[in-house]
Amino acid sequence: MRVLAVVQGRGLASSRIRIQEMIPHLRWAGVACDAVPYPRSLPGLWSLTTRAEGFDLVWLQKKMPSAGDRLLWKRVAAPIVFDFDDAIGFRKEPRRGSYYSWTRARRFRQVLRLARAATCGNRYLASLVPRDRPIPTLIYPSPVPVAVPRRDYGAASGPVRLGWIGGGGNLDSLRAVAPAVARVCGARGATLRVISDRPFAFQGLAVENVLWSLESQAAELAELDLGLMPLDGDSPFDRGKCSYKLLQYMAAGIAAVGSAVGMNAEVIEDGRNGRLVHRAEDWERVLDELLRAGRPELAALGAAGRRSVEAEFSYEGACERLVPFFRRARAEAR
Repeated sequence: MRVLAVVQGRGLASSRIRIQEMIPHLRWAGVACDAVPYPRSLPGLWSLTTRAEGFDLVWLQKKMPSAGDRLLWKRVAAPIVFDFDDAIGFRKEPRRGSYYSWTRARRFRQVLRLARAATCGNRYLASLVPRDRPIPTLIYPSPVPVAVPRRDYGAASGPVRLGWIGGGGNLDSLRAVAPAVARVCGARGATLRVISDRPFAFQGLAVENVLWSLESQAAELAELDLGLMPLDGDSPFDRGKCSYKLLQYMAAGIAAVGSAVGMNAEVIEDGRNGRLVHRAEDWERVLDELLRAGRPELAALGAAGRRSVEAEFSYEGACERLVPFFRRARAEAR
């Protein structure tokens, strides 16, 4: 089976995580997969859709084509599987108190009409597939590498280190809980490491800013004691998040704590493999409980989290679900 993956861009995190790093696993499973960025011009798209005729399936990632683009895609005989890991049918920022966008919602419905099947990051995103024209949908959480450095709590010394990893555009979620983090770190003598492409600062909070890089992120994460993933439950984009931060922490055997929003509440079983925070005002209490319990308790949560990732969120496991789904999508399109 030959699959043409059309990604948003080679340098984008979701393209790398969901498509490009999956390709070696697909090839091992007998699926030849080529990845190309979405063309920026109609001639480029004409060339790509012509090339697509030589493939059994097109895996179109997150791009909502314009009306002109859709005309070119309709000439492709190979079935299109649309992949999305964000609530792309909504605005990222509210307008007049609403995240709804008629334009974005219409384009989202149109790309799903173009597709024969969909892969999406979590249950909430799957629920956004229109019910008036249901298509086969696979919940495909963004996988994480499991062959990564792991936190050695037994050898750890000095202040407990909390941590957050992510793009600078998402730092507002950390800023929202920074007052609680600052109070707990001040009371317990802990520090905060932020791994990002932008620096973070908050008055009264000792922050170690580390510039993110693909090559060093795993080693930087493995020095954390506790990983944070705060979210705003009112936003469709936050409800659509695929918990990748939590999964990275857990893969490294790091105790993880996140807002009980969307997929976070599916990944974490509170008190067993991590901690959930149900209300914004509870962040200080939950963090204080964890820091008061100390590294032995954090180590136990981290080990349980690691087992969860190995069982449910590895590339190998995701590939085992993707390949039969692709074959089904191809067979049903004939």
